[in-house]
Amino acid sequence: MIYSLLDLNILKGKYLDDIINFVNKNRFDICTFQEVTGGMASDDGRTDCFKTLSSSLDLKGELAISFRLKEDLNSYFGNATFFSRKFILAQKELLMLKPYALVDDLPNGDPRWGNNPYSALFLKMRSGNDLFYVVNTHGAWSQIAKDTPEKVRQAKILYQKLRQIKHSFVLAGDFNMVKQTTVIDLYKNLSINLTEKFAIKNTLNPRLHYSRKIVPEGLAVDHIFVSPGIRVKKFTVLSDLDLSDHLPLTLEFEV
Repeated sequence: MIYSLLDLNILKGKYLDDIINFVNKNRFDICTFQEVTGGMASDDGRTDCFKTLSSSLDLKGELAISFRLKEDLNSYFGNATFFSRKFILAQKELLMLKPYALVDDLPNGDPRWGNNPYSALFLKMRSGNDLFYVVNTHGAWSQIAKDTPEKVRQAKILYQKLRQIKHSFVLAGDFNMVKQTTVIDLYKNLSINLTEKFAIKNTLNPRLHYSRKIVPEGLAVDHIFVSPGIRVKKFTVLSDLDLSDHLPLTLEFEV
């Protein structure tokens, strides 16, 4: 069976209605979202993105909270994976790449964002005879999308966990990293980086991303990796959609 996957950093829900309409129209089997937020952490300071997505999509969802804001204990920031009801969720695990914490409310681009906790959500999925993992992660941020000691430390934690997986996996997310870095090369020891294989040069939305004046040509910081056993049928970056400050990545694959 061929499965379809959408990966997107949803920008704290700024264009949430458009994302919902797009997902419902295209009927994706799996959606891996980053910057899923609630309360003061959301773009409008109140929306619960996970709750809204859960009630608006004909998909089941799992949320992984990386941190909350000190100013609003009901707020949250994390990753969420939604999946078709054709799947049975065999296992769920949250891997913290830095311990959960309450953090200060900071503006986009503030260097202190790099100190916030990030995580990876592991879902073991079953559909018929197919059994595989979907791993949804958000890598530590820095003003320059290159290796830092903290980014490498967190990547090693995720890499060691991936090594333990006994089944094929799809690893997707906003890694805040470009190719030819220690972080990205680590995951390539276990899997193929489709962003690199398909020569994608940019995954930032040039019409919306705040860094467009600094890096007008963009950067490829969102990646999908597939391990042996995952057969890629199609991989695309949708450059003409304004669903976020990142561009949507879509994958069709077999197990």
